[in-house]
Amino acid sequence: MLWLEAGDHIVLIYFGTPKPYSLFQEIYIELIPGGDYLAQGIWRIEITGEKVKAYLIKGTRKLNAYSVYPNKIAGFGALCLNNVINNLR
Repeated sequence: MLWLEAGDHIVLIYFGTPKPYSLFQEIYIELIPGGDYLAQGIWRIEITGEKVKAYLIKGTRKLNAYSVYPNKIAGFGALCLNNVINNLR
């Protein structure tokens, strides 16, 4: 488990271990507010593992408002976890 502080909030990151005969490893992220609620705004999580990033990028949905990807505003598009999971199968 990785424990981080973000202002008065706590971020816990749990890394699951691959099971025998399985190529997959799970990552769980838990955001714990310092008070009753998390601070409003945009929370950004940067993932640095190249393999994990590749799966997440492949699972993005392109937005109709942009024609060139990646770009500075939309990045690679909207993250669609359903696409990510389907790509892992």
